[in-house]
Amino acid sequence: MLIRYLLVTCAVVFLAATGRPEIDAFLDRRLQAWAGEDPMALRFRVSSDPTLQGMVIWDAEGQRIFPPGGGLIHVSEERILSDLDRLNALRAEPELPAWDVVARGSDLFYRCGADRCLLVDGPALLAEMGIPGVSLQDLLARRDRPWALVALGLCAGAGAMLWAVRRKRQVMAPAPQGFRFGHALIDPDRMAAQVGDRKSTLTARDLKLIALFRDNAGTVLSKDVLYDAGWGRDYAPNSRALEQHILTLRRKLDPARERPEVIETVHGHGYRYNG
Repeated sequence: MLIRYLLVTCAVVFLAATGRPEIDAFLDRRLQAWAGEDPMALRFRVSSDPTLQGMVIWDAEGQRIFPPGGGLIHVSEERILSDLDRLNALRAEPELPAWDVVARGSDLFYRCGADRCLLVDGPALLAEMGIPGVSLQDLLARRDRPWALVALGLCAGAGAMLWAVRRKRQVMAPAPQGFRFGHALIDPDRMAAQVGDRKSTLTARDLKLIALFRDNAGTVLSKDVLYDAGWGRDYAPNSRALEQHILTLRRKLDPARERPEVIETVHGHGYRYNG
């Protein structure tokens, strides 16, 4: 079993070091080939493409231009249009394009840039690119590395340790009914937070930060610790990105802003959950 873990880890590390730029470039080439298509032709392109389950495009002012409004919604557009708030949150990420799994355990992923978001079928995409047999989520969980060959040489000895770290970083699976976080009911399976009759969509990063705060209630968590949990060790910390994400998360946990903040700013130190 350990040898299997080592082999899988080595394969994923190597693909992660070289695969993400290739994936983004592959999708960008496809979108460039569709440039200038009218809405009907673009709808046909998306609905007939095995790797894409939907697409939304905005203009420079943030107005949606595809799928066009005022008419019937094509069946291929219903799912992605039902999640516009989450797409806009991904478009605001400091690093674009931003990827996020649609739901825990799903093979569907959102991939958003400044002006468009795609709903991507992970296995179909990797199969079309000729790299089946690996999880797209595992590839996206690791940042691009220029030292692919060095990583491949080292991973055989460090495979067991990398596997343990990866398991430790996974969001702790709560009860199927969800759990309370402050005044909000968190449902990880549906990636949602509900306060009263208001429901907000959560990202995978939101769930990681919520799990970390919940497990360390009353403890001040430094920005480095929060970046490590939400962005990964390879992320170059940017205080504005973290602060903006915490502000957005607070709004999701209390959309009406009627209650004291459960995530408290401790100036000069970090943040604390007062649940």
